[in-house]
Amino acid sequence: MIKQKNYLVVLFLATIGLFTACSDDDDGGAPPVIEPTGSIVVEDQTLMNGMVTVSNVEMSNDGWLVIYKDNAGVLGTEVLGHTHVEAGSHEDVTVELDESALTSGEVLWAALHVDSDEDGEFDWNGITGTDSPVRSGTVPVAESFTLNIDSSGEMNTVSVGDQAVVDGTITVDNVVLAEAGWIVVHANNDGAPGEVVGISEVLTAGNHDDVTITFNDSAEVNVGDMLWIMLHSDTGVAGEYEFDGGDNGLDLPVFDGEGNPVMVSITVTE
Repeated sequence: MIKQKNYLVVLFLATIGLFTACSDDDDGGAPPVIEPTGSIVVEDQTLMNGMVTVSNVEMSNDGWLVIYKDNAGVLGTEVLGHTHVEAGSHEDVTVELDESALTSGEVLWAALHVDSDEDGEFDWNGITGTDSPVRSGTVPVAESFTLNIDSSGEMNTVSVGDQAVVDGTITVDNVVLAEAGWIVVHANNDGAPGEVVGISEVLTAGNHDDVTITFNDSAEVNVGDMLWIMLHSDTGVAGEYEFDGGDNGLDLPVFDGEGNPVMVSITVTE
């Protein structure tokens, strides 16, 4: 009788093992964990309107572009600013920083973090795994750059003089943009900007010399006319001018520190 009981126990355990094995085979095992990936391209630059600009950001998941202080030549732990970035490829991503915490000529780091809890809040504290850094192997995806601060206070500027129209174009001598944007040429309307008669190609953030603008085919520009050269931001679909007078809130004029549009007027000469 004892031997029969032992035989039944062994048979029972073997049956349990068989069902367990079948169950594991049916489940196929746990799926592999796919770690988020990304890349950064950033250049040395001058702080403009409290913003730094990262030329290109690639993210496999929604996440964060985070600016850090340097720590003796390596990525530090002090966060200076961050902005949310959706999965995909993005050009000229800006991050607002506190200028009072910065020194001209210092090295900063741009790093990627994943939005792991998908709550739209940057929750990384250096300890928990929430919104942790994106890594390449064991190394955080981060790039350093040197930041200069322009003490002159000129952030968004346009410089252009009176000139003749040549082959349906005019040339703007110099433009500085804190963010990607446009140079928009307006006809005069009782001493104020009126109808749009020409728009530049979209410009990246930074300094641009000798920008040529071609007038619209329907534009009527004559010697002696006043034109208004105005800066607009590119806040809608990248590279598509969508300003409609302000109703949609897209590609609005750029304003200076006193709330005035950044623009100058010129006169068309012979």
